[in-house]
Amino acid sequence: MCRKHYKRDAYWRNVETEREKLRQRSPEKQREYNQRNYERHQEQRREARRDYYTRNAAAARQASRDWAAKNPERVAANKRHYAEMNRDKLAAYYREYQRTNVERRRASNAKRRAAIRSTTVDPVDYAAILVEHGMTCHLCGASIESFDDLHFDHVVPLSRGGTHTADNIRPAHELCNLRKGSKLMEELKAG
Repeated sequence: MCRKHYKRDAYWRNVETEREKLRQRSPEKQREYNQRNYERHQEQRREARRDYYTRNAAAARQASRDWAAKNPERVAANKRHYAEMNRDKLAAYYREYQRTNVERRRASNAKRRAAIRSTTVDPVDYAAILVEHGMTCHLCGASIESFDDLHFDHVVPLSRGGTHTADNIRPAHELCNLRKGSKLMEELKAG
């Protein structure tokens, strides 16, 4: 019999005395033993967890959701810990996201501002607005040459009670839109 099986066989022949030895072990020694055992079998546990999740994906997701719902403070602590441990990685991810999702960010910011002011917020399809109005600035009437210079302006600004809906949004040059700010069209033409 090999050493591994001999030890296992000896343990089960003397299971009561072995368990009594474990109970009498000091808490510090038990912690050290548990830590060594945890580290020694870490990869096996990971593999078993991965295998379980692949075989029971829906149940595992639901169990995870249930745990998160019961433990919101631990979820928040875990997220904070992850953010602290991965600052550089997250900063690089957010920089790349901002660079590649300019329109989505603009839409999200406009939606947030509208929600803060308690105005109407509808899903806006910016591509449909471009199809309807073309790449022409509604403020100066000139053609918008590139997407880098394209802004979407709220005709009646959100700060003045305008809505975040497709009928209140028009394409504009970046400079024209920034120059208009929170003015109404009448104020812009008068000034």
